[in-house]
Amino acid sequence: MVSVKKSLCLNYAIALLYLLTSCSVPYQTVRIKDVRKLENINISKASSQGNIHSISIRGTGKLDGTANIGLIVDGKLYKSEKAHNSINFKWDNDWYSNTAVIRYSPIDVKSGELTIDYRFHN
Repeated sequence: MVSVKKSLCLNYAIALLYLLTSCSVPYQTVRIKDVRKLENINISKASSQGNIHSISIRGTGKLDGTANIGLIVDGKLYKSEKAHNSINFKWDNDWYSNTAVIRYSPIDVKSGELTIDYRFHN
């Protein structure tokens, strides 16, 4: 009976250790420098990460005007969001590249702020 309990405790400890070590790195943050100008943001996984299987991107902020925000793959638009006024979006996608490009394209933006948080998942 004692060996069964020890075995069970050992299995729980191994599972907990696996969960703690396999957690993704925290979100990284970039801010659009001037919301009135086009900006391409090159993002990449953390050097400590292994093979990537997905990506999460969040956009928050406020714009006086309208802009397009796009996720670019191999020079082509993969996903986009038309943003105006209060911005709050989240993308979660399968992703197998170590890098990505986020393209911010203002249409008629006069002022505002936009923050992009992203995380590559391994």
